This record gives sequence, structure tokens and C-alpha cells, in this order.
Amino acid sequence: MKILITLILAITISSCSKPQIKDYVSIKGSIVNQNGETLTILGKDFKKEIKVNEDGTYQDTLKVVDGFHGFNDGELQAFVYLKNGYDIEMNFDASDFPNSLNFDGTGAGTNKYLNEKVAYIQENQLDNAKVYFELEKQEFDGRLTEISTSLNDLLENADDLDPDVYKMEKDNNIKLAEYYNSN
Repeated sequence: MKILITLILAITISSCSKPQIKDYVSIKGSIVNQNGETLTILGKDFKKEIKVNEDGTYQDTLKVVDGFHGFNDGELQAFVYLKNGYDIEMNFDASDFPNSLNFDGTGAGTNKYLNEKVAYIQENQLDNAKVYFELEKQEFDGRLTEISTSLNDLLENADDLDPDVYKMEKDNNIKLAEYYNSN
């Protein structure tokens, strides 16, 4: 009887323990119209080339420092947020990049948000401050309010956003508005 109680306790305790968070990123996906034979992931003190199969699929695991990493397929380059524990899938068509870039799995929400923000920045020429500094004060103020509202809405409506990225992006949105106002 003691053995049975001990066995039941051991099973109960082991089933209640927290699942272990992986200390690496699992990354996989497919590339249509691929440009090269490898997908290169670059980070701080980190570089890994992942072999892309003839059918465009790839898969690997990476031990990374959590944060932004560049990736390229030989010609195209973009950024992705990677964090150990993520199990992410990245699929895209190289002939329609970055429009076709799609994320799935753990970490997908964060990367979808970041991809949408980059598209918003490019669409609204936020990477070209001169466009805004040439506006009359009233138009500038209105445009800045509109941009701040849109960026905050984009952030608040993001699904499954990593808490660290949320905090960083909240600060970045404030700093962007401060930069435009101070100049």
C-alpha cells in the first residue's frame, strides 16, 4: 500500500510541475522562389546558416540571445524577433517579399506585429523625417497625433505579443513622438 501511495504522489507531483522552457529556438518554414541554398540568421555575436532543401523547406534549432535578428536568403533581408523557447515557422515567397512573409507558432504574434509596424513606417515615410519637418505646424501636429494613435492602436491590438516587446514598443512609440516634437 505504501508503494502505491508513493507512486501516486510521484505521478501527481510530476504532472503538476511546470513544463521546461526550451533554451533554444526551433525554426522552420518554406521559401517559394528561393534565391539561395541557405537562410542566414544574424544576431549579436551570432551567425547561423540553415540549409534550404530543394523543395524550399528548412528547419533548425538556434541558441540565441533574445532580441532582433536579421535573416536573409542570399538576396532579401528582413528582421525577426527570436527568443529561446520560441517554436516559429516563417514562410515566404521570395518574388513577393516582404508582402508574403507569414509567421506561425510560438513567437508568431510578436513577429506579425513587428512586420506590420515596419510596413506602417514605410507606408507613412516615418524613416524620412524631412517629409514631416517641411509641414506647417498645424498640419505637422495633426499628422503626429494621427501617427501616434495609429502606432498605439497597432500595438494594443496585437495578438500574442511578447511582454518584453510590448514594453519596448510602448517606450519606442513615446520616444518617436518626442523626437518629432523636439525637432
